[in-house]
Amino acid sequence: MEVIHANEKSRPLIESFFKKLPLLEDISEELLVNTVILSENDIIKGLVSYECFDKIALIRFFIFQKELPENWLKTLMEEVLQKMKANRIKKVLSFVTQPKMVPIFSSFGFSEVDKKNLYLDETPLAKTDFNLNQVMVYSLG
Repeated sequence: MEVIHANEKSRPLIESFFKKLPLLEDISEELLVNTVILSENDIIKGLVSYECFDKIALIRFFIFQKELPENWLKTLMEEVLQKMKANRIKKVLSFVTQPKMVPIFSSFGFSEVDKKNLYLDETPLAKTDFNLNQVMVYSLG
């Protein structure tokens, strides 16, 4: 298994994977460029992609096969965080939709954030579709 940052060689594999996601209608260039995958024999076993907003990154997708060992998940996330740091990202946000994912993000060093003080496009997070999500943050310093 290997960690691969999005590049011209991995692009078709990543695009094909994204096209299979039912909730993703459009694949932006930024989403493709900001993707890191775990691959084995040209099969994606895990993927993290994000979008940037100034010095803040928002994890859009963190997808992995259930049987993937935790050490590989950690390796994948460490690669993503290093890439973000190299791009001068200061904070990383993730809207965690599944409660079982909170401990996983916590094990990477993310902490829970009070949603009351978060806004999306000048709208309080509590008044958006993301109201039920747990918000996690990671500081890159």
